[in-house]
Amino acid sequence: MNAEKAPSAAAFEQRLTLMTIFATDILETLKDSKDHSVIPVDIGVTSLPYYTDKSAAIETEGAEWYPSKPSHVHLVGYDTITRFFAAKYYPKFDPPLSALDPYFDAGHGLRVTLRPDGEFGSVEDQRAFVRRLESGDMEKEGGKKEWAKQVELVSPNPKMGVSSTRIRKAAKRGDWKEVGELCTPGVLAYVRNEELYTDDDRGAKMA
Repeated sequence: MNAEKAPSAAAFEQRLTLMTIFATDILETLKDSKDHSVIPVDIGVTSLPYYTDKSAAIETEGAEWYPSKPSHVHLVGYDTITRFFAAKYYPKFDPPLSALDPYFDAGHGLRVTLRPDGEFGSVEDQRAFVRRLESGDMEKEGGKKEWAKQVELVSPNPKMGVSSTRIRKAAKRGDWKEVGELCTPGVLAYVRNEELYTDDDRGAKMA
């Protein structure tokens, strides 16, 4: 469940299948790599829309599977981190961003892939957002400067920015070359064979 986007055009069973195929593709890549060891991949399902709540669920409902209480690193795009630190999503807290205290206090973090210059401003503009946190500009809303140490920024792919909206739009117009550049081979094959997103108007709504 997403906090603000319309429901996906793909059914729940299809989305779960996509995650399983993606995990399989990752494992196959690691198996053929000399630089990385194969690691177990778990797929968790939750209806909680916020990352802080997702992590809390892993720590409570998932305690049986993760007794060592590992730290969580959420892989997100730049647009997601702006929502993560948006006060409007935490109206029950005073100050709003104090809602993030348990998340960062537990040692959890974010790995943020920046977008290429364009839709979300320049790469430097995007880096400046995290510098606002680091410099204390978010303290009045409850954001703590030390949290910036738990936010890792990753330079964008110089060829193209990866986004789910872009994938849906490409699939809708049958541009399988672009879908293949944005997805793993197994995911590409499933989206194409199942004709996912061909009747999806969500990409246009979210653009």
